[in-house]
Order: sequence, then C-alpha cells, then structure tokens
Amino acid sequence: MKTVVCALVLTALLTGCDKAPIESSEPTPEFLAEGLKVYTQNCLTCHMADGGGVPHMQPALDGSPSVSGDPTTLIRMLIQGPNKVLPANRPHFSATMPSFSSKLSDEEIAAVLTYIRQEYGNHASMIKVQKVTTIHNQFGGG
Repeated sequence: MKTVVCALVLTALLTGCDKAPIESSEPTPEFLAEGLKVYTQNCLTCHMADGGGVPHMQPALDGSPSVSGDPTTLIRMLIQGPNKVLPANRPHFSATMPSFSSKLSDEEIAAVLTYIRQEYGNHASMIKVQKVTTIHNQFGGG
C-alpha cells in the first residue's frame, strides 16, 4: 500500500512538471506600457490622449462599443481598416483610419488594443497575440 501511495504521489508530481504555465488573462504592466507606446506613436494624434477623438473627424474610443465589444471586430479594424469591417450605415467621420497591417506587428496590435480596451473600454478583456495572428492570417491586411 505504501508503494502504491508513493507511486501515485510521484506520478502526480512528474506529470505536473511538463505542463506549460497557465497564461494570465490579465495584461502585465509591461504589455500595457508597450500598448501606450504604440498608441502614442500611432493613434494619439487622431483619437487624443483622453480617447475622446475629435468631433466630426475621428471617433472617440472612450466608452465606444467597438472598443469594449467583440475583440475580433476590433482586431480586424486595425488590420483591414474600419471601412472594410464596419457596416456602411455607421456614423462616418471626415478622417479615415488606415489599415495598420503592414505598419504594426501582431504583438504591437495586441498591445495597443489591450491598452485601449483597458484604458477606454471599461477594462475589457486582454487581446492575445495569438488571436491577432490568427485573424491576421485569416483576413490579411488592408
């Protein structure tokens, strides 16, 4: 009996050693800092530091259902540009956001979208790099 218990304990310990660590669903401070950096370099001019946008020119990110809603749509908006993703009957603005497919890496897209979802989307969920890569491969660029 003692041998069986020892074997079970040893098996439990050994099988636990080869498992990958559980990935966090919360972004790290470093990931958010990278998102802020990308936002500052690529988004701030149009969407402003407070995410409020510019009336009639660029939409507000703060409180936007597009920011806090379906992550796939948001990812596609950066990869393809909003004109290819959003419905035609949406509100239009005088400045059109371009595709960032060739300008930003999947890591940068995940970081900036996570940043804006945390900052302006009522702490919406993190966007993982793997999800961006999958969608990028599926839909391509702008």
